[in-house]
Amino acid sequence: MIIPAIIYLWAARDPERYRQVFWLALVEQVVLVLSCFYHRGAGDITWAGTIIPAAISGGLMFLVFVNLFQPRE
Repeated sequence: MIIPAIIYLWAARDPERYRQVFWLALVEQVVLVLSCFYHRGAGDITWAGTIIPAAISGGLMFLVFVNLFQPRE
């Protein structure tokens, strides 16, 4: 988890140049949310173990959207 965080912080310096990194971040967060609900459906984790990571990932997806779809200058 440390390596992707470092890469995302590096890419945040110049979102225009590192647009593909933000697409990777978006895909990663969507997969995380889907895996949370899969494991809840399988009975591996509780609802709290599903909702909390999914909410955090939703917030991170919002931050990625802001950088990914901002108007180009």
